Amino acid sequence: MSKGLLSNEIRSLAQDRTGYLWIATNNGLQRYDGFHFKTFQRSDKKPGSIPDNSILQLLVDKDDNLWLLLADGRIGLFDKSKFIYTDVPVRVKSTASLWSVKKLLQDESGNIMFLMESAELLTYDKTKKEFSAEANFIPLKKDWLITGLAQQPGTQKYWIGLHSGEFAIFNRATGNLSYAGHNVEKETAVDSLQLKQGMIHFHFDKRGRFWSVSWISGHHPSIIKYDPKESKRKVETFEILSKLRMYHEISSIFEDKSGKIWIHGNMVFAQFDEAANEFKLVPSDSKSGQGIVYDFASDLFQDREQNMWVATGNHGLYRFNPNHQYFTTVSHINQITKQTGTGGVLSFLQLSDDDILVGSWGDGIFRYNSKFQEKPFTAKFISRQPSLMFWSMYPSADSNTVWMGSQPGIYQYDRARNTMTHRNPAPLQNRTVRQIAEDRSGNLWLGTHHFGLFKWLSPKKAGKEELVKIPELANDLITKIAVDSTGWVWVTSEKKGVFAFDGENGRMRFHWNNRSEKDSNKILEGFTNVLPFNDTMVIISTNTRLYRYSRPSHKITEIPMSNFVMGVITSMEKDNDGFLWISTSNGIYRFQMQKKVLVFFNRDAGIETDRFVLGASHKLRDGRMLFGVEKAFVHFSPSQIKFPNQHQRVTLTSIQVGRQEMPVDSIMKLGLLTLGPNDNSLNIEFSSLTYNSYSLIQYRLNNIDKEWHSADLDNKASFPFLPPGKYTLLLRTMNAEGQPSEITTLPLLIMAPFYQTWWFYSLLALTMAFTLYWLDR
Repeated sequence: MSKGLLSNEIRSLAQDRTGYLWIATNNGLQRYDGFHFKTFQRSDKKPGSIPDNSILQLLVDKDDNLWLLLADGRIGLFDKSKFIYTDVPVRVKSTASLWSVKKLLQDESGNIMFLMESAELLTYDKTKKEFSAEANFIPLKKDWLITGLAQQPGTQKYWIGLHSGEFAIFNRATGNLSYAGHNVEKETAVDSLQLKQGMIHFHFDKRGRFWSVSWISGHHPSIIKYDPKESKRKVETFEILSKLRMYHEISSIFEDKSGKIWIHGNMVFAQFDEAANEFKLVPSDSKSGQGIVYDFASDLFQDREQNMWVATGNHGLYRFNPNHQYFTTVSHINQITKQTGTGGVLSFLQLSDDDILVGSWGDGIFRYNSKFQEKPFTAKFISRQPSLMFWSMYPSADSNTVWMGSQPGIYQYDRARNTMTHRNPAPLQNRTVRQIAEDRSGNLWLGTHHFGLFKWLSPKKAGKEELVKIPELANDLITKIAVDSTGWVWVTSEKKGVFAFDGENGRMRFHWNNRSEKDSNKILEGFTNVLPFNDTMVIISTNTRLYRYSRPSHKITEIPMSNFVMGVITSMEKDNDGFLWISTSNGIYRFQMQKKVLVFFNRDAGIETDRFVLGASHKLRDGRMLFGVEKAFVHFSPSQIKFPNQHQRVTLTSIQVGRQEMPVDSIMKLGLLTLGPNDNSLNIEFSSLTYNSYSLIQYRLNNIDKEWHSADLDNKASFPFLPPGKYTLLLRTMNAEGQPSEITTLPLLIMAPFYQTWWFYSLLALTMAFTLYWLDR
């Protein structure tokens, strides 16, 4: 994520109780709500602005205060409502200490400490509102230079690392300080953790294990693991130099909410594998650009939805959710060049043995087992060189033959003989067959690329090849052919619309188009797909709209959606729970038709390539789904995709009257926004403060709107030139199951101009009465 960021150099991340994500950069502070960035930078003309744009660290304390540690060592509190920075004095013994590696720490009691490695330790004095050594409650010896500090969870013990390599523990409950040669509480860790080099980046994990980093080898960092609960209490060390093979520095040790241990820093980003008892690198993906690209992974943060945010020193910000990796992308190798394929995946077919055939454009045909492990496709090609283009596949009723649309003509795959026979009848004129299907009578229906629709009568019979061109579709591009449970053959074409033919006699049973013949050359929405949804309904798609054909009424109606889809609709599949999955040129949607709810998935949801291919989809017998994308295909199990059950209320993030920004928190506390007659142009931004985009925001302005409106992609609502009166803006979220949240309200009062007020009318009436009386006199 780089769009909207002040800089690609991200230093630190934090989330407050409301849900805002705060981002520290080398060019200022930003607040992110999932849609909008609000920026705070130094300004000499604005009192209360941050004094310097280079921010090193953010910390949200137990009272929800936002602390800023600036690169020059200054510390301040940032008021999240008034957006005002307040400097907090830092009483160091020597200003040289501020040049050291520094960080803010917080213990379980909420004490804030300022550690300057190998220099000084200061504690925040709440009474004096300053950081000072006098506020320290840990009795440090004068010659001690602290490198690491952490409170052992559930105790009053503070583990202390020293520059000399020594180690100490202070028990605040007893007031005892234990260290080498003076281990008054006989702490085993004091004896075990005396090292040659000082330890830094202390962390206790959920299991009670102690982690740290030390340069005990002298030329590369080692990770230290120590479990005080183990009987042996062995100190374990780990290195990653042998895997990384380059100079690196570790900046921090992080534990996510599932208990996984991560390290990150200069040229390193790795996760600890508990089973293998080793760290495994997360490689920088500088080639494909689909993964995380980093030279310096500066911070790692997990929000309340368990999204992982990776801050980098020169490549911006990344987000992923290790618990929501539902989509898997499978690429392929070109059968001629032996390089990674560049063609899109066009077609799929699951065989009777559960193997899966996958056809591509330009890279050949591939075979996979049910776990998507590639197997060799060994069929012998007869009468033609092996083709590299397979547009569509359809199984014959004989359970042996597979029909494949190719370029040009078709292939007949005989599974028993393991042969591929190319067939290219003269009426096709060497055209590409994009779509292919077999009707109940064994006839083939062929949809071509800008050469119309053909019916091939009894294609398995030897002798003359009898093809009939269907005149109603002329030379249009055929985008989809599907056979429903009654035997009707449904066809969509780019310009001619949607057709249904009786498979037995070939008669056209239905036709509908959204354009007239005179509009045929105009740029209107083309038809892209057709899906027999059940025995009574067929779903038809144009570029951005869905239509429903009802078999009982023989009528077609548009299907309302909560908002418009992004990109062009490319394919559709129905899952086992009745949800409609719609792929587009920008991602994929799950659509609940009854409640009109769309849920969108793209690269943010872990889909590596989210540009889906026209007509390329397939549902496997176990319910898993396959969709073709550029250079690969995506598979997933709809039943495994879980959505949050909680309802997040809408938060107003910005209120703008004309060009003036209003204080949101103050207005919400007052409970009423009162505006003058000339201040009736209103722009409001809002967010659910969730970062997985599984909820939809809707709004309605009472006295103006009769129905709820779905928010646009920017989560903004504009109301220009509101007439005088009382209004209430209502906002709510709809979750993935179509359930609404509690409503957020903003009462509004637009004052009338003086000449429209009751007192002005009264005065006017009195004036007219007096005038009439005077004239009568």
